[in-house]
Amino acid sequence: MKLTIAKNNENIEIVPEQFKNEKNPPKFIFRTPNSADVLNFIWGGNAVDEAIYNCFLGFENKIELEDGDGKAINYNTYEEFIKAGASPEIAIIHNQIRNEIALKLTDLIQEAKTTEKK
Repeated sequence: MKLTIAKNNENIEIVPEQFKNEKNPPKFIFRTPNSADVLNFIWGGNAVDEAIYNCFLGFENKIELEDGDGKAINYNTYEEFIKAGASPEIAIIHNQIRNEIALKLTDLIQEAKTTEKK
């Protein structure tokens, strides 16, 4: 049996919809999900969120967050961004990212099924 391993080093850059028209919009950068991420997505519970946390690489032009007193909220990971506070805007951004990563995961599943049939 022959097994061909395809390497995909392409990063996924997501710009939230509300920032798409900005000259220098914030970007959330993720690595392409790997086989373990896909299997967790198929068999796991909160697998999309898990894949997001596992695949997160960094920010470009981070969104500035402030608390109710106007103090800056520092965050360095996607998980810290999500946990920064209960904000409808953060929830909207998170849902957009969840949709993009879930779509990428389902594309990878379809691609694997197509390759498997060959």
